[in-house]
Amino acid sequence: MKAMSKLYNIAEPGSAKSFSDGLATKVANAVGIDLGTTNSLVAIVQNNKSTIIPDRDGAHIMPSVVRYEASKVTVGSTANFEEANTEAVIVSSAKRLMAKPASDLVQLQEHVSYPLAISENGDIEIATPSGKQTPIQVSAKILQSLKEQAESYLQEKVEHAVITVPAHFNEAGRLATKQAAKLAGLNVLRIINEPTAAALAYGLANRKIGTYLVFDLGGGTFDISVIRMAKGVFHVLATIGDLYLGGDDFDRLIAKRVYQSYRADAISKARKIKEALSDDEHWTAHGVSFTRGELNGLMEPYLRRMKKLLRTVIDDAEMSPDEIDEVIMVGGASRMPCVRLMVQEFFGKPPLTSIDPEEVVAMGAALQAHQLCYGGDITLLDVVPLSIGIELGGGIVEVVIPRNTPIPTEVTQRYGTMQDRQTAFMINILQGESDKVAECQSLARFELSGLPPMPAGAVQLEITFRVDADGLLSIIAQVLPNGEKREVLVKPGM
Repeated sequence: MKAMSKLYNIAEPGSAKSFSDGLATKVANAVGIDLGTTNSLVAIVQNNKSTIIPDRDGAHIMPSVVRYEASKVTVGSTANFEEANTEAVIVSSAKRLMAKPASDLVQLQEHVSYPLAISENGDIEIATPSGKQTPIQVSAKILQSLKEQAESYLQEKVEHAVITVPAHFNEAGRLATKQAAKLAGLNVLRIINEPTAAALAYGLANRKIGTYLVFDLGGGTFDISVIRMAKGVFHVLATIGDLYLGGDDFDRLIAKRVYQSYRADAISKARKIKEALSDDEHWTAHGVSFTRGELNGLMEPYLRRMKKLLRTVIDDAEMSPDEIDEVIMVGGASRMPCVRLMVQEFFGKPPLTSIDPEEVVAMGAALQAHQLCYGGDITLLDVVPLSIGIELGGGIVEVVIPRNTPIPTEVTQRYGTMQDRQTAFMINILQGESDKVAECQSLARFELSGLPPMPAGAVQLEITFRVDADGLLSIIAQVLPNGEKREVLVKPGM
């Protein structure tokens, strides 16, 4: 297909309808959930204050770990326990598997310690004593456990949630998160980006006005967002990230250096070393020692990657580092001294750490859930994290919605037949930053057939791309005039 004419109708933020419209229905006990790669949390607003909900032992943080045995499934801290002579499979970091297609199996396998396979349906699966599990099913177990934790604390049913995702999560990751929530018995009021949730918590707690950069370095993902806050409006100017940069990678580096192993028990010990070196200069146990200086040396390549992304997002926001009023640190890995020092040197000022970096995202999600259910003066204007386009002839991608476009948004374009007597349009919707089809992820492929046999360009196809407030894409494609019409909610790989 080649573009004939373009009819760009980009809605003003908030004017386009989305799946989140009309949700101020005063439902009971809507919670905010930070479904993390390494750890997860659930929070609720009570007495106008966002509060992390503890488990029965008083712990605020639940490890995002599921242990599968033949007779039972365990979630959280007890799932991490290693026993001798057991056939249990311990699944962690499942979130890293949710935003990539199964065709990237080799890359995905590098980031988890349990074996992966591809099912007959083309889905990623994990073999466990309880049967084959998909990353969505694993995440559903974590969400279900958080739901039960909240119900135990509140002594009431919990059915509604705002769930956070990495800002750089693609269509596949966002849709998978909603599917996992549905399996867990949760109605998703809205999917919001983790940095936006963190900014929401800071902005409302401190009544901040200005331009802020949220530096979110979690267990499995790294996100940066530049956000302008003013009078209850949180306007994301630009966002960027890396789905394979986080604390899990640092743990694996330490495990390989200290224990020469990527086994789950070695990685668990490595995580404790990393956390200890955030407070101390040296770590010694069982005749093995490691220093903060050695860790900083291992971290140098990752710090360079972070700096590169910082420069890019600042440029995308059309700003300079000295125009950023404050930097908000988010995510457990952001506690590392070498990371905080790099950020301080980059911006010339110490970052904000007054709210626990591991709790701030869940707290912001709870505030958004409360606002959606009971109303309020919060307005979130987020952006498309990755460009969305369509395949043209020759394996070329034409970008229709560039990354960092405010959402919700809607764009309509027209295309014409490339050949005389062409009888069908083959439509391939893509996501990514390359102009080559092979280097982008296909979100949907479908065909509109039965075109009248006319000269090239005489038959036109009108496609409307809609991205809702959750960042999910839907497509309306229609042959003009009065031809076949199809409307689809895009499911990656369909």
